[in-house]
Amino acid sequence: MLRVAIRAVLGFADLEGVHILLCSEVADRNQLLRLMLEGCSGVVAPSVSDGTLLKVIRCVLSGELWFPRSVLSKLAKDWRAKEPAHNLTSRELDILKLIADGRTNQQIADLCFISRETVRWHIRSIYSKIGVADRKAAILQAKRIAVNVATEEGQE
Repeated sequence: MLRVAIRAVLGFADLEGVHILLCSEVADRNQLLRLMLEGCSGVVAPSVSDGTLLKVIRCVLSGELWFPRSVLSKLAKDWRAKEPAHNLTSRELDILKLIADGRTNQQIADLCFISRETVRWHIRSIYSKIGVADRKAAILQAKRIAVNVATEEGQE
């Protein structure tokens, strides 16, 4: 909507390279988030000092965003919550859960009806995808991933 309005007012067909900085007392986080998602580069209060305004303009012209920290924090949290569990396959997730349960490679192989060597290959892949080097770190990461997996399954 914001981009449509700017095209209508300014007559620009292509807004590539256009930076939109809104000077407003908008305080509602949802409105600010909506402005950001519609292409606004930043929002500043009309009462901001000249020095700060100059800093904001320089930041926006260099491609940065200028929004209240609460808006950027909410956006980051929402994005993180929707992030897939490191692109693990369903088999890798099953194996990671078994690792977190304290199972040995042989127990995992028996439960999944695969060879112990296949389990080792899956574990290498899991470690690589979740960025860990050992079983202990994988267990800690599995607890964090389990929250995201539960969230993803609840949304489908």
